[in-house]
Amino acid sequence: MGMEKMLKEYGTMTRAQVMAPAIKLADEGYVLQDGDARGYAFAAKAFAAQPNVAAIFLNNGQEWKTGEVCLRSSLPPP
Repeated sequence: MGMEKMLKEYGTMTRAQVMAPAIKLADEGYVLQDGDARGYAFAAKAFAAQPNVAAIFLNNGQEWKTGEVCLRSSLPPP
């Protein structure tokens, strides 16, 4: 809702234009940097405790490692 409000009140781009880079990263993946992997690892136990969260923030139940390609588009629907 916040993004929609900002687009409506201040935006110069369409919603599709704003979302395109995130959709591209989800579809094509991105290489995890050290800080990304550390951030995921920090909360891995909490993620694992909730299957719906684990499906998003863990790599098939395992912590993500630096250099791995994280894909989001292949996730099952919520």
